Amino acid sequence: TERLSSLIHNILWVSRIQRLKIEYAFDWIPLSEQLEAYFQEKQKKYGWQPREFLVELEPDIHMCCDWENVKIVLDNLVENVIRYSPAGFWLKVMLKRSGERCVLHFQDRGVGIPKQEQRRIFKMFYRAGDEMTRTVTGTGLGLYIVENIVKAHGGRISIRSEGKAGKGTTFILDFPRG
Repeated sequence: TERLSSLIHNILWVSRIQRLKIEYAFDWIPLSEQLEAYFQEKQKKYGWQPREFLVELEPDIHMCCDWENVKIVLDNLVENVIRYSPAGFWLKVMLKRSGERCVLHFQDRGVGIPKQEQRRIFKMFYRAGDEMTRTVTGTGLGLYIVENIVKAHGGRISIRSEGKAGKGTTFILDFPRG
């Protein structure tokens, strides 16, 4: 039921993107605190252990954003870590200031993304990888949605990956704080 609900939500969200009908409700939030609460909730829900889930959040970072849509970004990235980590879940999240911006790193130890596919992973319906990774359930909409929300916030998203299993991928989200 959760998967079907997520699929419907993603398809409706993409439909709104294409019709340019997304209305964001920007407001100042204590980002460090919101992320702390968000990840504590996820850790409790999934039962992640401290050795497999590391969080380093610089305190007192505030950001003007639409928190509900930022949570959609986080949900999609967390789901990808869960889906594409066949050898076991491991995630490190870091938040830090960088001048007038804040940078959020999502680092996993999953299957990785081959270099030749890294430019295409944010395209609608694109799914990277070989047959093994494509057997993982998904629509190819998650990272498309992530990139659109990040851009709507004046941010940028990039990745680092050697494209090797066990080496994983790091998603880097760079947002203006104001």
